[in-house]
Amino acid sequence: MKANGYVFEGTYEGWYCPRCADFKTAQEVAEGNTCPIHNIELTRENEQNWFFQLSAFQERLEELFDGQPDFVQPKTRYNEARSFLAGGLQDVSLSRRGIDWGIPVPWDQDQTIYVWWDALLNYYTALTYAEPGADLTERFWPANYQLIGKDILKFHAIYWPALLMAADLPVPRHLFVHGFLLMDGEKMSKSLGNVLDPFRRDRPLRRRRAPLLPAARRAVRRRRVGFGRRIRGPLRKRARQRVRQPRGAHDRDGPPLPRRRRPGRARSTAEMARRL
Repeated sequence: MKANGYVFEGTYEGWYCPRCADFKTAQEVAEGNTCPIHNIELTRENEQNWFFQLSAFQERLEELFDGQPDFVQPKTRYNEARSFLAGGLQDVSLSRRGIDWGIPVPWDQDQTIYVWWDALLNYYTALTYAEPGADLTERFWPANYQLIGKDILKFHAIYWPALLMAADLPVPRHLFVHGFLLMDGEKMSKSLGNVLDPFRRDRPLRRRRAPLLPAARRAVRRRRVGFGRRIRGPLRKRARQRVRQPRGAHDRDGPPLPRRRRPGRARSTAEMARRL
């Protein structure tokens, strides 16, 4: 990318979320100058960094989205990414100064590669060393589908194709964007602190009962109706008698029949799922 002229040195200032590791645009800042994902106050950062010339790919990305309407799926996420693109692209920081962890910039050892660029580039570069002694690039790239979460749509639908274009590499054929697994109405995330940390045993995992699957709902309905009508053979008549017997009534041939249990959720959702 640098050899093709898309990397330059400059100064960047903007609102930064340390948990997202991302500079927020004016459209992404929530009420009270907070991060819309982590609900923490943003900090003002000013750094001398290396930059990626993202603005140079405005037209090429528009052509990609308009010429391939199924590039991002589902359609709602396509519209979200296309709307971000329509707002205009700005050059973004490629490196960070003063961070003692990360991959050093090859031509500037005082800076490290911005963590998101490192993560995105690994989709492609990992294929050269994923299997010892083999290069899997031609076999697996470009990817037919990349599966991502909705909160990192901007990085994968805008930044990632531009990085590949800058390096003269093919972009993935499709991106599929999934939603969140919610816990107490919030995204399940270590940065939010609602996922059990194995090194923090004093912080329990908050559990949320999952909704019943259709098969489980049908099983619950059958249990509430009763199985008397479904019994076949010699026990069918006995089952009908048990259902119709009033409280305290005696059977002709034996002791009083037990009262039929009232319909209801006799078992927990977890037990029902295990039985299914």
